[in-house]
Amino acid sequence: MFGIDAVTRSVQVHWGNQFSVCPTVHPGEQIDVTAHTDWVELWVDAWDQQPRRNDGPERTAIAVTAHCFSRHATSTAELRRTVDAARTALSRQLVEVRDYDASGAALVGHLRLREVELRDLTRAHDEALRGALRHMVVLCRGVVEEQTE
Repeated sequence: MFGIDAVTRSVQVHWGNQFSVCPTVHPGEQIDVTAHTDWVELWVDAWDQQPRRNDGPERTAIAVTAHCFSRHATSTAELRRTVDAARTALSRQLVEVRDYDASGAALVGHLRLREVELRDLTRAHDEALRGALRHMVVLCRGVVEEQTE
C-alpha cells in the first residue's frame, strides 16, 4: 500500500536526479525569486483511485505538473531550455515509489508517466508594474501501481 506522501517524495527524488537547469520550488517551500531569472514549481496535483478487483494491485492516476517561470524579457530561449529539461525529466519515465519513512526506503510501487502536455499561461500585463514573466506548464499524467510480491 502506498500513500500520497510516498508518491510525492518519490517524484521529488526522481526530479532532483533528472533536473538541474534552475531552482525547483516544492509545495510549502518559499524562495526569494528576485535573485533568479528562471525557476520551476513542481506539484503532484491530482489523485484518483482507479477501480480494481479485490485481489488486484492498487492503482492510482496522478498528474505531475511543472510550472516553469522565466523573467527574460526579450528571449524565450531560456524558458524553452527549462521546459525541454522538464519534458525530458517527466515524459515516459518509470519512477520507483519508495516509502521514505520506512527503514531502508522500501519499494512500494511504480509510477509510469505518459507523454507530457505543454501549455503557455503567460499573461499580458503592465511590465512597468510587474516585470516580464513568462509561464509555461508541463503536465504529465501517470499511473501508480503498488508493488506485488
